[in-house]
Amino acid sequence: MPNLKEIRTRINSIRSTRQITSAMKMVAASKLHKSQQLIQPLRHYVEQFKDLMESVFDQFPPGLDSPFLRQSGAGDALIISVSSNKGLCGTYNTQVHKKTTAHIRALEEAGYRVKIYQVGKKTERFFRKHTTGIFATDHEIIDQVSAERASAFARQIMHDFKEGKYERVDVVYNQFINAVSQELVAEQVLPLPLG
Repeated sequence: MPNLKEIRTRINSIRSTRQITSAMKMVAASKLHKSQQLIQPLRHYVEQFKDLMESVFDQFPPGLDSPFLRQSGAGDALIISVSSNKGLCGTYNTQVHKKTTAHIRALEEAGYRVKIYQVGKKTERFFRKHTTGIFATDHEIIDQVSAERASAFARQIMHDFKEGKYERVDVVYNQFINAVSQELVAEQVLPLPLG
């Protein structure tokens, strides 16, 4: 049985740990609040943009020739798998890895040769162990979010698609709903999915 000194030491240790975790909780809450303030206005923009694009697609004349509308058969497909750079976020990264792996299988069954563009250090660590189809990696785009970086990233993907490096581009990510809930999404972005 522990003596009184050992008990006091344990009590002090637990108090110290509680103070540290309380500080970590406050920092995490602050970061989450900041991220939510950035995301909320974008959600309305994205919904309006999707509605606009659907109405534009409806106006396209039949047989319109554009490299971004080109619907071809199987070939190379690129999956952009987006995770975080850090852990301590429950199953957030694990779910992205599972969804990406299932999506790879589905595309391979459809006849595609799949390559992965890894966004986030956790995705890179996972897929370096589990696949050889790695196309590229980018970690900074998550930590240093800006319109310029996102635009440059999108332009490069669109350029590679236009040049025929791959026939299809999909994105796998967790769509933020609220602090405790995200929705896993595997979405085709190129060629533009019409109808």
